Amino acid sequence: MRQKIVATFLTCLALALSAALIQSQTRPAFFIQLADTQFGAFTQDKDFASKVGWFPFPKVDGGQGEPGAALGGGDGFSCSTKSPAACAAFLQYLTSADVESYLVKQNAITIPSNAGAVDAITDPTLKKVQTYLQGVTYNQLYFDQALPTNVGNAVNDAVSNFFAGQGTPADIAAAAGKAANQ
Repeated sequence: MRQKIVATFLTCLALALSAALIQSQTRPAFFIQLADTQFGAFTQDKDFASKVGWFPFPKVDGGQGEPGAALGGGDGFSCSTKSPAACAAFLQYLTSADVESYLVKQNAITIPSNAGAVDAITDPTLKKVQTYLQGVTYNQLYFDQALPTNVGNAVNDAVSNFFAGQGTPADIAAAAGKAANQ
């Protein structure tokens, strides 16, 4: 019973944190981070995950991007400096290979942060993402953090509005441009 309660709690925590990423990620990064069964929130199609794929952004002639770079983060956890030692102990437990392997198998997380849990990934698309991530030369976890603070905040706000149905991709670009010019 205790294991089921902990698993349910961790699943809810992972889902809540993934949902919170809607506010800090661009749409493509958001979809990369969701487990295949979490797509159930968007569709009743039980085979939806088999219809979704992944590929790295293609090289653009004349582009200045780094071909080996990636964008996308996972859920983040932290303890404040005033937290009891139990906080750090819980996070060590939560990110242990055994727990992350269990969470991957339960589709509560997609790409584990602990390399010891990678073998638990069975979804072919997630395996492809994991393999790609192992070879990147640079990974920017969150897009807003790569930008100046005012631009990152504007992007976060505009993306939140977009997912709330109150904005468009053009609004996101306009908000970022306006903040960059201030």
